[in-house]
Amino acid sequence: MDQQELVNWLFENGGPAIRYRTATELMPPSGNIDTVKLREELLQSQLVKTWLERFIPVRGINSLHGSKSTAFENVMGKLVDLGCRKGMAELDRQTKPFSQWLQNNIERPPRYIQERFIRHMIATFLARAGYTDEPVVGTVLNNRLETIYDFTRQGDYDIYVDPANYERMPRSFQKKPLVNPALTRDGDSCLPSVYDIIGLAAYLPRHGTEDDRIKFNTIINYILNDQYQKLHPGYGVLRTEERRYYAIGWSVWLPGFFGEPSLDTRPGRPTPLGAFIQRLVLMAEFPTTREHPWFTNSLNHMEGFKTEKGTYQFPRAYLPEKPVGYWVTGARMALEENRGKALAIELESTFWMAKLKALLPTPVA
Repeated sequence: MDQQELVNWLFENGGPAIRYRTATELMPPSGNIDTVKLREELLQSQLVKTWLERFIPVRGINSLHGSKSTAFENVMGKLVDLGCRKGMAELDRQTKPFSQWLQNNIERPPRYIQERFIRHMIATFLARAGYTDEPVVGTVLNNRLETIYDFTRQGDYDIYVDPANYERMPRSFQKKPLVNPALTRDGDSCLPSVYDIIGLAAYLPRHGTEDDRIKFNTIINYILNDQYQKLHPGYGVLRTEERRYYAIGWSVWLPGFFGEPSLDTRPGRPTPLGAFIQRLVLMAEFPTTREHPWFTNSLNHMEGFKTEKGTYQFPRAYLPEKPVGYWVTGARMALEENRGKALAIELESTFWMAKLKALLPTPVA
C-alpha cells in the first residue's frame, strides 16, 4: 500500500480515536468526511469517557506527577493521543482548574522544590492539547526555552559531580549519579527534559519567533549528540541547598540510538521498547532529527514489520498499555478500545507509521 491507501485503510477499519485522528491529521480537508460526527463518536467512546473521568483536583505533586492513571500528566497525555483537543467542551471544562491554578501560582515563590517542575509540566500538557493561546502557558514555556538554551549552547555534557564531596545520599539514590548542583539550582534544571520538548514542540510553531526556533534547534542538536544519549536516562539525583536529595528527569533518551531498540541496553536504561514509537513520533517533528541516522535507522527497523498486504504490525511490546506507568515513558500507547480484537495492534502500528510518513518532506510509499 502507498500512503494514501494506508490512510484509507485506517479510516475504514479503525475505532473512534484512529478514525478521528486519521480524518483530521492524515487526510486533506474534504466535504465528504463528516468530522463533526467523527468527533461526537470519539467523545462518546467508552475509552475517552473513562479517561475524562480520571481528572482529580490539584492536591500537590502526587495528583499531577506519577505513574497512577489519575495523575494529570498521564490523563492529559492519553487524551491527546486519543484525539482530544482544545474546543471539546468536556476537555475544556476539565482542564480549566489546572489552567487557573497555574495562573494563580505563576508569580508566587514555589512552596516546595518540585513546584517549579509541576508548573512546567502543567504548561507542557496544556500546550500539547492546544491551549497555546493562554498567556501563562507561553510565560512558562518561554522561560524554559531561555533556561535550556543558555546551557545547551555551551555543548557541555560533563554534568555530574563526585558524590563523595557532599554529605551521604539516601541509600535509595546511591546507585544514581549526582547532577552538578549548579545545574539544578532552586530546582530549576538547566537540562532539557522530555517535558520541555513536548511543550515547546506544541508551542513554538504557532507562537515562536525565528530566533526562538533557532534556539530550539540548538537544544535538539544537543540531544542528538552521542554524549547526551549516554547520560543516565533520568539524569540522576538533584541536591538542594537545604542538603536534600530528589530524583530528576526525564531526559530525552531515544531508544534504538545505539542499535535496534530490543538490543539497546545502555547501563541504567529502563526497558526502552514502550517509548520507542512515542519518542520517534515526537522527534520526527524536527527537520534536524529527520536528517539524523537514528531516525533513518529507526524507520528502516519499523519497515521490517510490514505485513504482506502493506500495513504494519509491531511487536506488542512496542505499544504497551499498562494499568500503572508513566505516559511520558511510553507506558500507555493504546489507541483502540478493544485490544483483544484481531486488528487492534495492526491498526495502531499502521497509524503511527502513517503519521511518521506524513511528517517526511517527500511522501514515502
